[in-house]
Amino acid sequence: MITVKDTIKTITDFGLLFKRTTDAKKWTDKIAFACDDFKSFMNNKTWKKAAYLIWREPYMAAGKDTFINEMLKLNKFTNIYEGFDGRYPEVEIRKMRIQGDPELVFLSSEPYPFKEEHAFEVGRATHHAKTVFVDGEMFSWYGTRLFKAFQYFKALQNRIQED
Repeated sequence: MITVKDTIKTITDFGLLFKRTTDAKKWTDKIAFACDDFKSFMNNKTWKKAAYLIWREPYMAAGKDTFINEMLKLNKFTNIYEGFDGRYPEVEIRKMRIQGDPELVFLSSEPYPFKEEHAFEVGRATHHAKTVFVDGEMFSWYGTRLFKAFQYFKALQNRIQED
């Protein structure tokens, strides 16, 4: 599993390897600042139960030991599938209520391109969960993209709070 700290270390290591330590330091400083700023932003937010779906037929969710799960935690989302076996467990959406009854169900833009009809299908399987389309890059691509993710997460948090 990769964390924000691991990402910063990897960028630092690449900077050393390619003799670009100054560039690497600029990126790691930007990411660390953005992460700290986001944590401050999240300070007064409450935890919400969530499911993060990545695939359909069969439905699969982000589970434990994934970068996605780490990003969910930073956003104060408790992953209802974290306790399941495997990193990306197959799940039966019609059992979602008894598997954790999430407040939010995230439909990722990748690797499976979820559409509106999928949101409707998933929505019928939950109690009162809000279905939210999310940019999979922001939750699953580590490296320098992580810098953009924190701004995206702020906008996502604001969007969720508005509804």
